[in-house]
Amino acid sequence: MRWSPLLGALLFGFSDSLIGINKFVTPLPGAAYPIILLYWAGQGLIAAAAVVRVKMLQQPAPARRPTSTN
Repeated sequence: MRWSPLLGALLFGFSDSLIGINKFVTPLPGAAYPIILLYWAGQGLIAAAAVVRVKMLQQPAPARRPTSTN
């Protein structure tokens, strides 16, 4: 899960790049499907990483053992 936010951001950025190329450079036939799939995958990975992070923060901290002073 450590790499999922980065991978999600890259997929999201790639979907935006495809939108830009499709709209402003040259029309890409059938680009709508890869664009939406990359967008969903990127957003899903980012959201999943956020959920895991919140769950980690909600767990109580492990109890510390007292140290002996000999």
